[in-house]
Amino acid sequence: MPQYTFFNTWISQSAINLYKNRKFFLCLVNTTTLTRLSSLIDCITAEIAPLGYNRIPVNIAGDGAYNSNTNRHEMPTPSITFSPDLNGASWQFQTLFLMEQTQGSPALILTSANINTSTDRITLNNHGKANGDKLIFTPDPLATLFTADQPITSTIYQVVNTTVNDFQLAPVGTSTPINIQTSGSGTFRARNANGNLVLLWTEDQQITLFPGQPYNCQIPFNLANIGNVNGI
Repeated sequence: MPQYTFFNTWISQSAINLYKNRKFFLCLVNTTTLTRLSSLIDCITAEIAPLGYNRIPVNIAGDGAYNSNTNRHEMPTPSITFSPDLNGASWQFQTLFLMEQTQGSPALILTSANINTSTDRITLNNHGKANGDKLIFTPDPLATLFTADQPITSTIYQVVNTTVNDFQLAPVGTSTPINIQTSGSGTFRARNANGNLVLLWTEDQQITLFPGQPYNCQIPFNLANIGNVNGI
């Protein structure tokens, strides 16, 4: 049986196309255990939510190079430094994950006053969402999510029929708005679920960052899933 082998040039081109001109963001997670089998819902539901937290942009500088010793194309290793805003709150996290083609602002903060059961619309001035944006809803402690004719918890919905100050929700891939039945109570979040999961790693223990305190990390793509991510 013949042996099939990719050209080195194709392996390099595939790796470059995989990473180049894509928008990456680093996301922080509480102590929830995540694995390579975790879903988008698992990851975003566990994302931290303190005042002032935003996803951290990650820039990949350059195209990397093919390593003839390991027979793979190795992308550059981004180095990221971030810290909580001086006017915000401390951040506690243990796992970090990378997403691509997502947005930096992780969530809209809502209460029952933002849920209109008569029009089935979520109202929030200058919400910034566009038709097709995907959202996951989670309650803050002691809060209760609004309800609809379809499950809200652990479900991804897309924005439809948006205006500057309100929008409706529909199951992903459809345009028929859900029927909102109750407005819930307390504070809950519409978490941004656009994009795709890329990789994750977990620190040995939970990290607490106080406002202004820096955290440094590197993302060595060539060490993640060795033999798969960069091509053999």
